[in-house]
Amino acid sequence: MNKINGKIIGIATALVLLTATFGSLSATIEEKNDISVSLGSLQYNPKSHHFQNKYIDEPELNTTVFEIWRGGGCCELSYRMEWDCDWVDVFPTSGTSHGEHDEITVTIDTTDLPLGEYTCEIDIKSNEGNGVFTVHVNIVDIKEPTLAYTPEVNNLGDVVENGIASTVFEIWNLGMEELIFSVDTDISWMTLSPVNGTSKGEPTEITVNIDTTELDFGEHSGEVNIQSNGGDGVFTVEFTVVRCTELQVKPKSGIGISIEIENIGLSEATEVDYEISVVGGILNNINESNSSTIHSLPAGFKRVVKLPVFGLGKITVTTKVYDKVEIFEGIVFFNFVIIR
Repeated sequence: MNKINGKIIGIATALVLLTATFGSLSATIEEKNDISVSLGSLQYNPKSHHFQNKYIDEPELNTTVFEIWRGGGCCELSYRMEWDCDWVDVFPTSGTSHGEHDEITVTIDTTDLPLGEYTCEIDIKSNEGNGVFTVHVNIVDIKEPTLAYTPEVNNLGDVVENGIASTVFEIWNLGMEELIFSVDTDISWMTLSPVNGTSKGEPTEITVNIDTTELDFGEHSGEVNIQSNGGDGVFTVEFTVVRCTELQVKPKSGIGISIEIENIGLSEATEVDYEISVVGGILNNINESNSSTIHSLPAGFKRVVKLPVFGLGKITVTTKVYDKVEIFEGIVFFNFVIIR
């Protein structure tokens, strides 16, 4: 009996040890499963290259270099290049990276290219994302620097009061020799960046910033003067300053004419000029009007303005708030008005 008990105790002890061991192993496996593995990512720089202007009678080979590498993570980056421009060659066309930077050489051959602007996109395919390296070149037949820019005019449409707006235009060179240019304006509400530059064919983006803080409501325009050793030009920006508040006008029936003016916009309305007029009645003997200014009407608030009236018959009520005119029809019975 003691031997049997001893065997039972031994088996039980073994089971406890096995359970503890496998339980611990299971917990270890679960903990490992909770660990997220950080993979690499495709990185490359620069993202594009402009070979500038090339003269049509002087075909030549030109090269540039960009780098590819694995950014962060633990795993190998595998990549390859694809493109469909017969005037472009790439070497190498594929590779791998564990973090080291690989140089990719891009060569263009302008021998058979006619006049014009050319762009080629080199697609970078990898196991950790894709990208595009873009090359540009212009084939020209002009030796001396020649100014080009686009657009000549940009209409921004509506710009809210006390707001900031911006637009851009590009300047580049149509000739082989270097273009040197500068831009300026005598408009106080307009600023430019940058104000000068050079080009051998690559475009420069000029940003035009507009500040409407001191401008009246309505249409405005301003000119940017362009001076260069390859000619001069003018870029024009146009826009209309509008109110950022939105006012809603509602007539109400009752004693006399009652007009509810509500600011349903997002900002405070200030110096709200309004006019109310009513005409009509039997023998057209009703002709009343009133005008004033609401100095402040916060967003979400309303104001009721009144105009006493007395008579009989049909009437026409005209309201003008800021520059918005609305017309309502109604009937008056002595001093009681019904607006239809």
